[in-house]
Amino acid sequence: GPGGPGTACISCPPHTTCAGGGDAPRPLPGYAATDPSDPSITAACPRPASCPGGRPGCARGYRGFLCKDCDAGFFADADGECRPCPRGSNGLLGVFVGLVVVLSVVAVAVVVVSLAKTGGEGSAAALRSRKLPPSIPLVITAFQIVGVLSVANLSWPQGAQRALNAFTFASLDANLFASECTLASFGAKYAVAVLSPAVFAALVATELLALRLLRRCVSVLSDLTLAGLGQQLLAALFLLGPLTYLPLARSALVLFDCTRLADRRFYLDADMSVECFVPRWWALFPLGLFGLVAYVVAIPAVIGATLLVHRERLFSDAGVIRAYGSLYKLFRRPFAAMPLVLLGKKLGIACCSLFLSRLQGLQFAGFLVLILVGGLAQHQVRPYFYPVYDRIELVFTGLLSIILVAGMVSGYSADPNAQVSALAITVIVLGCVCALALAAILFVAQDIRSITQERRALRNGESRDNNAHARRLRALALSNLRDLEDPDTFLSSLQQSEKSSATRPSRALTLDTVSLETIEMAELGTE
Repeated sequence: GPGGPGTACISCPPHTTCAGGGDAPRPLPGYAATDPSDPSITAACPRPASCPGGRPGCARGYRGFLCKDCDAGFFADADGECRPCPRGSNGLLGVFVGLVVVLSVVAVAVVVVSLAKTGGEGSAAALRSRKLPPSIPLVITAFQIVGVLSVANLSWPQGAQRALNAFTFASLDANLFASECTLASFGAKYAVAVLSPAVFAALVATELLALRLLRRCVSVLSDLTLAGLGQQLLAALFLLGPLTYLPLARSALVLFDCTRLADRRFYLDADMSVECFVPRWWALFPLGLFGLVAYVVAIPAVIGATLLVHRERLFSDAGVIRAYGSLYKLFRRPFAAMPLVLLGKKLGIACCSLFLSRLQGLQFAGFLVLILVGGLAQHQVRPYFYPVYDRIELVFTGLLSIILVAGMVSGYSADPNAQVSALAITVIVLGCVCALALAAILFVAQDIRSITQERRALRNGESRDNNAHARRLRALALSNLRDLEDPDTFLSSLQQSEKSSATRPSRALTLDTVSLETIEMAELGTE
C-alpha cells in the first residue's frame, strides 16, 4: 500500500490496485472512487463499461458520480451503456413516427380482415378457422424475449451482445432511434415511450372511423362489410394488446426501477442521470401512473372481463366467436383463459428484467422459471387446439433457455482464458439466434401453407374433419382406442357426450365415425 520512509505499509483497499511505494491506490475496472480526495474508497459503477480502472476519470462518453451519466453527444443504449449519437438522429426519430403511422394502417387492415364474415358462421369450421397465421405473434413474442435478454444483467460477450441487440426491433424500443440525441431529456423520451402507444390507438380509431365514412363516398369500398366501431376497437385491443404487452409493460414500469448508489441516493436504472423521488422524478409520475393503469392493468383486465362475461357462450355463440374469438379460439376449450396466463408470463419477464437487474442470480432464476419451467409446464398440458403451435412454443422455449443459460455461464465463468470462454458463448448464442430466425421462417411458411389448404377445403365444401389436423387427431384417438379392452363402452360414453350438444345431431359412433368435435367434447368432459 502507499507509504514512505517510516510509514507502516497497509494492505491495498478492496477493488483497487496498488503499485507500491507512495503511489495512491487506483480503482479496478468497473469501479470508481466515491470521493475524489480519497481514492481508497471505491464503489461499483452502475454502467460497467464507464469505469476503465487503473486511473481516475471515466471512459469516453461518460461523466458524473461513478461515471453514471452519458456525456453530451452520447445516448443510453438498450443495454444501458452510452453510445455516440448517430448521424441524422432527427431523421431516425422521423422514421419512428412514420413507422407508427404505417403500423396503424396495417393494424386497421388486420382488424377488418379478422372481423369479416365468412360462410358457415357458428359452425365448427368457423370456430377454428384461421384467417391470419397465428405463428407470427408467437415469433414476435420470442423475438421480444430475446430483446429483453439482450439487456439483462448476464455479462454478454461483445459479439453475442450485438447479435442479441438486433432483436430489440421487435419491441420497437425507442433507443433504436437514439431519441435522447434528439429529445431534450429523459422526461421527453419517457413521454414519447408512454404516449406513443396511446397515439397509435387514437390513429387506429381515427382510421377505422375514416374507413366507415369513405365506404359511403367511394364506390370501390361500398361492398365492404364492417362491424360496429366499438367491436372493431375491441378487436384491435384483443389482437394487438397481447402482442405488445411485454414492451408496453417495460416502457411503463421503467420509471419505477430505481437503484440506490454509494451516495445513498436512488437513480433510475434506465438513465442514471435522473434521481428518483425528487421533484424532477415526481413530475414524470403521472405519466408512469397512466402507463401502469392503461397498459399493465387495463389490457389483462379488459381481456379477463370479456372472457368472464361470455364464458358460457365462447364456443357456441356465433356473434361472440366473431367478435372475441381472436382471443381464445386457438386454444382448446378447457384453456380459454390461457391468454391471461400468457400475459402474466410476459409481465413477469418484464418485472424480472427491470427490478432484478442488479441481482444477477435472482434475475436468472426468475427468467429460468418463467421461460423454461413455464414453457415445459405449458407443453405438458398442450393448450393449443392445433398441435403445431404447441411444438412451435416448445422449440422457442428450448432455444430461449439455451441463450439464457449461456448468458449466465458467461457471467459466472471462472475460465482464466476469457477469450476462449467469450468465443464459446458467442458461438452458442449465434447458433441459437440463427436457429431461432430459421425456425421462425419455416414455421410461418408452414402455417401459411396449412391455412391456405384449409381455406381451399372449406371453399370446396369439405368437412373440417377432412383437414390434416383432424386426421392427425383421429389417428391418435384410434390408436389409443384399439388399446382399450372395451372400446365400445368408451365410444358409448362419447356418444352420450355428443347427445348433450345441441350443435350436432346424435349418431352411432364406431372406430370409423369418431369426429373431431366428439374428441374435443370428450376432452372437455374429462379435464
